[in-house]
Amino acid sequence: MACVRQINSTCFAHFRPDFSLLRNASLITPTTERDLYNGYLSKAFPMRTAARGIVLLSSLLTIQFGLAQAAPKETGRIVTKTRLVAMFSELETRWLQAVQQKDETTLGRLVSEDFQVWTPQPPGAPIPREDWQKQALAHQLVSFRLRQMAVRSLSNQISVASFVLSDLIEQGGKPQSRDHFVVDVWKKDGENWQCTDRYVWPLSGNARRVRAGVDLRPSGKE
Repeated sequence: MACVRQINSTCFAHFRPDFSLLRNASLITPTTERDLYNGYLSKAFPMRTAARGIVLLSSLLTIQFGLAQAAPKETGRIVTKTRLVAMFSELETRWLQAVQQKDETTLGRLVSEDFQVWTPQPPGAPIPREDWQKQALAHQLVSFRLRQMAVRSLSNQISVASFVLSDLIEQGGKPQSRDHFVVDVWKKDGENWQCTDRYVWPLSGNARRVRAGVDLRPSGKE
């Protein structure tokens, strides 16, 4: 047992952590063993370095805030949106005027050959252009009004216009007012825009009889 104690004492006497590698490491500043036990990080990264980091971070935040203040406001988007609304409002108005005047030539320029109309009525199949045109020209469009026009540009060649269409037609000698929510998909073909698809939803209270002489012409206020 005495021999075992002597061997253990000898082993622990020679067991001592070797910090020479840490002292010689290129990324760690010279330090003592006591420093390692009593907070080496505070020695390796002095307060001066931390202060410089804080100053640098403050400078970056100041520059970023200045750039944000100098950035243009959202007015550009508003101008673009207004321009699109004006342009497609004019196209939709020309379309309705062509129906009103039964001008098939103008209709041919505004709607594509594969134009289709989609409605919630069964059977759910789209109405082809030829059938839609026959229906549109079968009655007399007396007046119309476009409201709540909105346009979303999906690309330079495709835009989607949505609006509420209120119109007054004469069918069988009787006036009838209608209100629909319409979504038109427009595609640019060269320099001209053509509608490829129309989605139509009748609004509540639709197809109500009205007195003759009700004026639904565009007022310019909506």
